[in-house]
Amino acid sequence: MGELANPIVACSLSEVDQRIRRAELRKGFMQRIRSVHELPAGLSFRLDLTADTEREVHEFVAFESRCCGFASFAQRRDESARALWLEVTGPSGAREFFANLVPESLEIEPADRQDAG
Repeated sequence: MGELANPIVACSLSEVDQRIRRAELRKGFMQRIRSVHELPAGLSFRLDLTADTEREVHEFVAFESRCCGFASFAQRRDESARALWLEVTGPSGAREFFANLVPESLEIEPADRQDAG
C-alpha cells in the first residue's frame, strides 16, 4: 500500500495527553521562541542558539515526529545571529495546527517580513 496522498493534519495523542504535552511545551520549548514567521506550508520558529535550546528542540522534534506524522521538521543554525531556526511544515492545515505553539506574547510574522530566516 502507498502513502496517503493528503495526510490528515491531526495529533495522534488523546485530548488529555495533548493537554499534558502542551503544558510541558509551555515550560520549555515555547518559552525559548523569540519570533515566528509564516512559511508557505508551515511556520519557522526563531530561538536563541544555546545548548539547552538545541537539546529541547531535538526532544521536541523527536516527540512531535511520533504523534504528528504529517509534519516535517528542519533545523538551521545561524551562528552569526546566535539563532536556531526550526521549520515545521506539512500539508494544508499544518500552519494553523502548529500556530497553537506560538506564545500569546508573540505575533506570527508574514513571510515577506522574515529576518534572516
